[in-house]
Amino acid sequence: MQNIENQTNAEFLKMQVLHECDERTKRNELAVDIMNRRLNEEEKKKREREIYWEVSREEHERAHREHEQEMRELRRLLHDHSVRFDADFKRSSERFEEDLRRSREADEQRHKRFEEDLRRSREADEQRHKEFEEDMRRSREEFDERIKVLDGRITKLSTHFIGTVGHIVEGLAGSKVEDLFTAEGYDVSDKRRNVHRKVKILNTEMEADVVLLGEHQAIVIEVKSSCGRGDIDTFVSRMKERFRTLFPEWRHLEVFGAIAAINYEKDADAYAGENGLFVIRVDSSNVFTLDKPDRDSLQRF
Repeated sequence: MQNIENQTNAEFLKMQVLHECDERTKRNELAVDIMNRRLNEEEKKKREREIYWEVSREEHERAHREHEQEMRELRRLLHDHSVRFDADFKRSSERFEEDLRRSREADEQRHKRFEEDLRRSREADEQRHKEFEEDMRRSREEFDERIKVLDGRITKLSTHFIGTVGHIVEGLAGSKVEDLFTAEGYDVSDKRRNVHRKVKILNTEMEADVVLLGEHQAIVIEVKSSCGRGDIDTFVSRMKERFRTLFPEWRHLEVFGAIAAINYEKDADAYAGENGLFVIRVDSSNVFTLDKPDRDSLQRF
């Protein structure tokens, strides 16, 4: 692009010089034309003088001398004009060369400035890249630190959750839950905890957190730290579809279901009662309370 600009400047200067030369040439041609007319006039006069020569030799010689004088003057004028033209053309050429030299120097200066700007821009880009890499490194370190803190919190929450569920199961496995159901007239002669059964051929399995066994009934208790409607639907569905298949030794018993939780989400305890389940509440003081549906609405699995 810089080469094209240089060529354009050179062409413009060249055309300017040629235009000046054309103007001078036209003026020279006009001067020559004037001088030619004068020569023609002189020739005419010469012919007239020749005529007069015949009349008067002296007049003829005088006219000849005058003609020679005029011719010398004309040649001198032509010479002076040619010298001035050559001098003007030389000066124009010198100006053209000088302008071209200055244009090249200006182009070189612009090129140097461009190279310097480009170098500074690259240095600035490199500096910004380094700063970006440093920011990214710091961000990664901060992110890793936050992940470590979050992992610690999750671990604490998981430990707390496991401990909470284990605390409920331990309480249910003790005499507290047995007393709740015996007070309602249910026979509880045996308690099982974390009962797991898996049948590979059926590709199915089930785990019961706590099972209270009596002579005529079995109560299967699902333990949750927090219980919602979805948890209840899942428990009821699992009991209906799997319990008697996976635990055939208890098929002869009436099987009831119960939910035990520290926290029940909105209306989840009422929803459990509507599904014919016992609702066991556990408060922070490890106090167990039992809500039971009517015997007619109790769901048997």
